[in-house]
Amino acid sequence: MIAWPIEVTESKYSRWYDALMWKAQNRTIEGYVETHHIIPRSFGGSNSKVNLVKLTAREHYIAHALLWKMKFPGVYGSKMAFAFNTFINKMVTEVRSIHHTYTISSRVYETFRKQYSVILKEKFAREGANFKGRKHSEEAKRIIGEKSRLKEFKRGPENPNWGKKQNVSPEGKAARLAALKSNWSNPVWKQQLLEKRKESNKRPEVIAKRKSANDAKIGVKRDPAIMEKCAAAKRGKKEHEIYSPEAILIRKQALKNRVLTPEAKAKMWFKGKGKGIAKVKKPCLHCGKMCAGNMLAKWHGDNCKLKIDQK
Repeated sequence: MIAWPIEVTESKYSRWYDALMWKAQNRTIEGYVETHHIIPRSFGGSNSKVNLVKLTAREHYIAHALLWKMKFPGVYGSKMAFAFNTFINKMVTEVRSIHHTYTISSRVYETFRKQYSVILKEKFAREGANFKGRKHSEEAKRIIGEKSRLKEFKRGPENPNWGKKQNVSPEGKAARLAALKSNWSNPVWKQQLLEKRKESNKRPEVIAKRKSANDAKIGVKRDPAIMEKCAAAKRGKKEHEIYSPEAILIRKQALKNRVLTPEAKAKMWFKGKGKGIAKVKKPCLHCGKMCAGNMLAKWHGDNCKLKIDQK
């Protein structure tokens, strides 16, 4: 008999589980096996050899199905339902290798999902029905991040939602936009996100991906409709009406810190003092007057008196 730390109701499922564990403890098995805790770790079971048995993939599935069927009291029953749910969802990670080819009958699946739904409702009812107003602890965030990195996310055409239009109502879109604006108006959240972006942009794979995307745009002209849409949003407005004070400051700082190639310097004319860039003059094709390159292209070339007189 198994020394359960809680009271277990005698049933055929408990007897079958005891028999399966006794069989596993008194045999030697070869080939593919999975390690199972006789008393689950969520019940306080240890990792000692006495509490561990080797089961086949099928036996491991049956063991967890029996633990769920045994209907432990209180939170222990919920824990066994959550454990059995991992088998149904075919959870596979690099850390926890779970056999993912199990199949269950429609009747067992229906029974389990109904009971599992009731368990979730009771659980959320105890915890306030939702996660609103609560936050994950730093340890929980770390665990979630580690598990997320172990998953394989399909991107691009391999993603089943690729090319599909999201079925979001106008109210849902408005709620998302309001939440996004609310987050960006929070200085702490904004600073944290910007710091994460800075760290992410330093990673070699991100730099290579960004360079590849920029190279793909070389020689490709933007859609005139998109260009007109962007221009229409800014037309007739001053800089402070379009950009925030922080954005204007960042742009000015970027202009001060930018490094230009000799070719770029030859094409541009800076009016500021102390730039150390000599004027680049070119002769007008009509009057021969030497003009700065940008002045010749933008003004004098089209407004030269000789050109106008020739017309």
